[in-house]
Amino acid sequence: FAWLATCGTEESIPIELRASCCGDGIGAFLTRPMQAGEVVFAIPASPFISLSTALNHPTLGAAFQQLWDSSSDGGVALLAGLVAHLQLNGGEPHAYLSMLPSSLATQNSVLWWTDDEVALLAGTSAHDEAISLRAEADEAIDLLKNTALSADVALHGEAAVADAMRAALVGVLSRAYAVLGEGGRPCKTLVPLLDAINHHSAAPTIDYLFTGAPGDEGGGAGAGLLIARSLCDQPAGAELLVSYGEQPDLLFGLHYGFVPPPDYEARTLAEEVEAVRDELLAEAAAAVRESPLGTSEGRGANADALRAAAFMRLEAIKRGAERARDTAGGRSVRACSASLALALRQSEKRVLQHGALMAARRLGREGRFLFVDLY
Repeated sequence: FAWLATCGTEESIPIELRASCCGDGIGAFLTRPMQAGEVVFAIPASPFISLSTALNHPTLGAAFQQLWDSSSDGGVALLAGLVAHLQLNGGEPHAYLSMLPSSLATQNSVLWWTDDEVALLAGTSAHDEAISLRAEADEAIDLLKNTALSADVALHGEAAVADAMRAALVGVLSRAYAVLGEGGRPCKTLVPLLDAINHHSAAPTIDYLFTGAPGDEGGGAGAGLLIARSLCDQPAGAELLVSYGEQPDLLFGLHYGFVPPPDYEARTLAEEVEAVRDELLAEAAAAVRESPLGTSEGRGANADALRAAAFMRLEAIKRGAERARDTAGGRSVRACSASLALALRQSEKRVLQHGALMAARRLGREGRFLFVDLY
């Protein structure tokens, strides 16, 4: 907070950082009561680590601009490149940089998992996504090593730059907020203090607003302000919570390193469930078309095919769980990885259950009768 005060924030921010009550890591707690609508904190844009910060960097700005011109990831790779460069060379803002993830001990992420840990996700949609995310990270690391960070490779070595880039990518994926950059193009920004507040989409206790124009999120003095207000009356000692938005559990798990438990907040997972419903119906229809039963048993054949399709997916999830149990004792599998993999498998099963019920009802069948064994 002392460093933030030098950037134009209030010297006395009514927040302390300590172990979160909502999961692993730190959380932000009020040091005094707060009324609904009251400003909790306001941070000028100058301490943000953003696209503007990267493009205006005195030595790397031109290289980052070339990357941004061809970027399709919202600037994730180049923002990570800036963070990696600052970490490697002790650049400002050092107080904030020291709070960013540096290892699996500080942020659970599949980018730090071993191959055996990724295999714990076998049988779930998260498995392919995790492999894809890791491949994208490797591509980004190679790209930055050969372009904007080539001088850092010469100075610090290829392995050190790769490690710094991987840690930076974990930080950007898990902490950066989406804003509008120059020309209204979406991009990512790291916002000190806001990124220390944990998620609760059903009952957030603060909301925030950026007052600057597009492109100001990393500008100079007077270029914009991030204002966070209390959404309700809160006592001293309350942990602040903000909504990261309604997102699939798969994204929460792979990007943020956690899956909101089903009893923690009421989430419908509507898009995920509807996607599974449509996929099951398509698989059932294809199976019936290929089966002689399709012409004679009509709706019953569709129901049988739907049940078979659902159980094939369930068996894949179960096989993944067995694989996890078999390998969890291995030296290459850590407890935090096994725990997150379990949460993702359980989420996949819940989505399958609800998607199968919706598919059954679409066929006019009684879902509870058809799919009771899925539970």
